[in-house]
Amino acid sequence: MCTASATARNWNRQRLQILADADKLAVLADELARGTKSDPAGVRDLRAALRSLRSAPPHFCWASDGTFADAVDASKADWLAGPDGRPFNFSTILAILNGARDAAARECALRAFREAVRPKAAARHPEIGPLLERLDVDPKAFEVRPRPKEPRPEPPPEPPAAILTVARRSKLEEARRILMEADRRWDELADEQSPALYRRLLREYPETLRDLQAVSRVHNRAGR
Repeated sequence: MCTASATARNWNRQRLQILADADKLAVLADELARGTKSDPAGVRDLRAALRSLRSAPPHFCWASDGTFADAVDASKADWLAGPDGRPFNFSTILAILNGARDAAARECALRAFREAVRPKAAARHPEIGPLLERLDVDPKAFEVRPRPKEPRPEPPPEPPAAILTVARRSKLEEARRILMEADRRWDELADEQSPALYRRLLREYPETLRDLQAVSRVHNRAGR
């Protein structure tokens, strides 16, 4: 992820694969929650990071040398908030994903351990007893404790006007590029891809469509 976000070219080349992997992780998180019949903290963190990663790309700003600069919500004239409430950045997303993985592994191991020491489980699997004795631990000592609440982050300074101008222009140019590609494919006889592009515009660039005077056209063609 860090390599993909290093430059705009890398991101555009690897964006689809990264977002597809994010979708797969989201499915695994749902399966894990269903399997444990609970909502472990690690799974909640994972879902929050994946939602942030999926929604952030339309707000990316790239520096003049092509490197990642910031993520700005031009419609709100503010930084795009990440899953922790602080301005979005890839390092935070990666740290949350790694932390969620470790937390989910610990929570699953704990639940499996606590289930294993139940009397019925021990009766069905007598081999568990000697293993627990060799561990020399008290099962009652293993408890799920709520994580301490982190202090609320201080609000960051407002984005400079220049960054907001660049963010709006960048978002407008990206939406115009997608719209032109969708319109070009729409005119092709065997087109099957333009509706997906129009739906992407509705999903990621709703306020920009008004500036492009394409709201009605995109809505009418997105459902074909």
